[in-house]
Amino acid sequence: MTIYFSEIFKKLRKGKSMTQEQIAEVLRVSPQAVSRWETGATYPDIALLPNIAEFFETTVDALLGTGKARAKERIEGFLRHSEELLSRGELSEAADLMRSAVKEFPNSYELQFQFLLVLLRCAESGNPNGVTESEIVDLGELILTHSTDDRIRLLTKVYLGRYCCSIGKKERAKEIFSTLPEEEYCYERQMVLADDDYVPPVKEEAMPAVELPKTVDAATLALFHAMKATSSDEPVKVRLGEVKRRLQILDAIYEESDYDGHYLEHAAVCTAEMAELYAEGGDENRALLCLSKTVECAVDAAGEPLSGSLFGGEGEGRTLLTQIREDLFTKPCFASLSKNPEYLRLLESLAEYRRMAAIAAKKGVSMPNIMSVAAGAAIVGYLYLIAPNPRDDADKRPFRVSYAHRGLHGNGVPENSLSAFRRAVDAGVGIELDLHLSSDGEVMVFHDDTLDRMTGYSGDFSLMSAQTLRTLRLNDTEEKIPYFHEVLALVNGKVPLLIELKGRSTTDMRLCEKVSAMLKNYKGLYCIESFNPMQLRWWKLHRPDVIRGQLVTNLVKKKKGISKDPVDYLLTPMLTNVLSRPDFVAADKRMKNLSV
Repeated sequence: MTIYFSEIFKKLRKGKSMTQEQIAEVLRVSPQAVSRWETGATYPDIALLPNIAEFFETTVDALLGTGKARAKERIEGFLRHSEELLSRGELSEAADLMRSAVKEFPNSYELQFQFLLVLLRCAESGNPNGVTESEIVDLGELILTHSTDDRIRLLTKVYLGRYCCSIGKKERAKEIFSTLPEEEYCYERQMVLADDDYVPPVKEEAMPAVELPKTVDAATLALFHAMKATSSDEPVKVRLGEVKRRLQILDAIYEESDYDGHYLEHAAVCTAEMAELYAEGGDENRALLCLSKTVECAVDAAGEPLSGSLFGGEGEGRTLLTQIREDLFTKPCFASLSKNPEYLRLLESLAEYRRMAAIAAKKGVSMPNIMSVAAGAAIVGYLYLIAPNPRDDADKRPFRVSYAHRGLHGNGVPENSLSAFRRAVDAGVGIELDLHLSSDGEVMVFHDDTLDRMTGYSGDFSLMSAQTLRTLRLNDTEEKIPYFHEVLALVNGKVPLLIELKGRSTTDMRLCEKVSAMLKNYKGLYCIESFNPMQLRWWKLHRPDVIRGQLVTNLVKKKKGISKDPVDYLLTPMLTNVLSRPDFVAADKRMKNLSV
């Protein structure tokens, strides 16, 4: 049976406003023993339990949390029983069981979610046991409002969004799906599954997932070649779906659309077919997007002549560029685009590239060679822009240690808390932490821009005063949001600090100024890092002695497509390094193990 002594003991000790040293003296044990009890590393001797229970005026059962363990076992029993009833098709019985379960345990969102699944099964089967639309929707909304379990919230959004779509509440479904993360549960994927009338944008994220092998094999290639175009009698949406699946298989063969050689022809054909279908359906914007992709494939093909015609034209030995201009762009379905500026721009780019190819041919220089020289120059320029600060490696060597990300948290100890930092110090590992400014200018330790994930309180961190923030508790523990000066006093130079500065403002440098002032007389090792290059530039200009690091992530790829913020296109490839000249770059896993 699971016991909960650690968290209960700690709560009882704090309820008496006693330190670990004071309770250790009362119980005649060492402060280190008390510390290990509270972290869950060890438990007290069984003979000592009655004395501890008597001191806190409670029972041994309550001290061990066996009542809580029994409640957990009963909840698991409800879950198992409901699954058994569902497997036998006894939906009404399952609904009655779960109504009793959530009445007995109203704060168990695991039970609430299981109840939601049971109600959805009832609705799908013809609504036995008087299940109503409002009961299902209200239960789903209750879970989303009050549950803090990320997995339960995610799955509830998926199921509730689909159900809202099925009963005609499509606007609410869109609101729910718009909060979903990327990949498997993304907005477009759920809308495709839930709404027959929904047509996703032309982008890889919008395509329904297709299970494919991670490595290319003969079966994958055969699958691509075997997928023929559907009959022209089929609806446009059906034909689009088939072409998208072919293109998705091609994307799986050449990761991230990095097509090469012969496969550029297939990619061009697929995107051209999609452009024709969108044009036939009157969707000019998507047709232009697809034509742009077709032209991109032609440019990447480097002007090699083809043995046949890909777009229904006549004559062999023509390049892909020539075929696109002469055969594809002249099709009747694109007549309505003839005066569109983007369409005219694509035509001009085709003509310009053909002129470049002709000049290169006369001089006996191939287009691939010209492109190679241009690419080489671009690489040299790029390396200059992102080059790090040439600081002596000896200055950076002391920081090459293991770090506890947001402190050594877990097992009831929340991230970025004084307890997490204390555990890191005891373990002798460095500490990574995050700093924000409160609305009244206090430097505080917190990661997110919003409060809900860690405190259950809705609101932006930067809009709250320090006094208000200090009333909140981290993950339902007794831990408060720490002041930065508290952390400095706790660590006191015992381990290195990796300090991340939060904030996207390019002009408000108050956080930099305040942190610099607080660190001026700090004797321990520390360095600064940030996603904001202007913050790092401040440190370069005002505190060049401090080691600074640029944090990098993929800011271009968003949940619902591609970023429209031009700054993201500078930050992601680190082009702003020329302003801040960081001493190091730290990239997350989405940047494919980049390290500088």
